[in-house]
Amino acid sequence: MWNIDYSTKIETDASGYATGGVITQLDPNDKLWHSIVFHSQTMSPAERNYEIWDREMLAIIKALKDWRQFLKGLPEPFNIWTNHQNLQYWKTAQNLNRKQARWACYLAKYGFHIVHKPGETHLIADLLSRPFSLYISDKEDNRSQIVLKPEHFKIAAAAVFAKIAPLEKHIRDNLLRTEGTNAARGTTNGERDDEARRSESRS
Repeated sequence: MWNIDYSTKIETDASGYATGGVITQLDPNDKLWHSIVFHSQTMSPAERNYEIWDREMLAIIKALKDWRQFLKGLPEPFNIWTNHQNLQYWKTAQNLNRKQARWACYLAKYGFHIVHKPGETHLIADLLSRPFSLYISDKEDNRSQIVLKPEHFKIAAAAVFAKIAPLEKHIRDNLLRTEGTNAARGTTNGERDDEARRSESRS
């Protein structure tokens, strides 16, 4: 049973295809940590391509969002237990992309401490981040992916020819108009050339 006055911690972990976590509280009566709620969620194709430190941060962000009704408003900071070797990246100044900047803004809404828990003892969150039912093999990920599909090229070609066609018509109309003017004057290209040569010889 959730009690806002009990000490609270969350444990999170990330695999190559899912995130997992559990929120627990310390019961002062029996001095034991009791599980409140669990979290296990597959990653999207884009998330599976994150760097390892981004995947570990993603696990924390997802847990905070799922359990915000529990964690916001706690009288004391809560602990986030994680195998934080992969979070060392975030301990130094970084040029954040927009996704990471949004995460930084979201983290600022909570009071928490990161606590290192070695991987071999991080069993619950580790298992939740690797559910067999959600398993996606690394060997299958990103295989046979078409980046530029045929319709992309068809659309581009249609756009190019649509621009060229009016230009061709404009040139053709101008040529026909010039030939029509010359015919009305009773001259041809050959006659104009002969006249030009005679003028040069007289000069």
